[in-house]
Amino acid sequence: MTFGTRGREPPVLTFSVENQMPMKTMLNPTIKLTVLAMGIGSVIGASRLAAEENKTAIAADRISLFTVPLRCQAAPDIGCGPIAKPILLQLERESAITQAWLNGTGTVLAVVWAGNDGQETRRKAIQAAFEKNGLTATELDGEARDTELKSFLSADPWYRGAEVDTLSKQEAAIVAARLVRRVQAKVEVSAETAKTLETGLTQAIMKAYNDGFVGQADKQPAFAQELLKVARTNLDEKGVAALQEACAKGYLPQAEDDGGTKRKAPDCCSPNSTGKS
Repeated sequence: MTFGTRGREPPVLTFSVENQMPMKTMLNPTIKLTVLAMGIGSVIGASRLAAEENKTAIAADRISLFTVPLRCQAAPDIGCGPIAKPILLQLERESAITQAWLNGTGTVLAVVWAGNDGQETRRKAIQAAFEKNGLTATELDGEARDTELKSFLSADPWYRGAEVDTLSKQEAAIVAARLVRRVQAKVEVSAETAKTLETGLTQAIMKAYNDGFVGQADKQPAFAQELLKVARTNLDEKGVAALQEACAKGYLPQAEDDGGTKRKAPDCCSPNSTGKS
């Protein structure tokens, strides 16, 4: 069964821990930071483990699986966080649905139903969310369903709701690294400068995702200025010009990029993209 009205090209396009409660201890500062980091890591790890255990305990008959075009065009090995996030969150607002997950490659979406609702109730819940986001999805059955269900119920990476921000961060880092390599192909850039530039570009791209710049034509000039601001902080005039040239090629992998394959799909950071954040 296929839901939705049209296909959708996924988009292309800081992380901080704030307000931490100080630790009342006589440990020296280095040990304090180490203990605090270990504590935060333990909480995050425990939360992720609990989610996996919760996912693996779901009865198979409460799970529906759909093929979806949510693979990231800028980073083809992963799903597109900026497009997937609002879809997953909207699905979970439906009373008939308790959970919605995307696999790591952005090709399959899993829906966990709240109860034994009839097929018509389920169909309406899915169709409403998919059509609102311009997404076409086909429900899996038979062997294809069995394969993806096994993946979903295993420890394979699947992302629920806001967890797809992890994919957005991966995508931003991949695009930033691609731009830096293009700059290095034109001008000499030290390893230290390249690393700093890449970090700055990653943060700028993530900010663009968070601010809803993806695919918004009127916001492209502001996004370009943010990237140039990072370039001017780290590069000389020739380097800035090289970054401008790199950006003009778009953010998708090109034939000349390392490991890249030239693609004809619209760049989701461009005004021609249909992506919305």
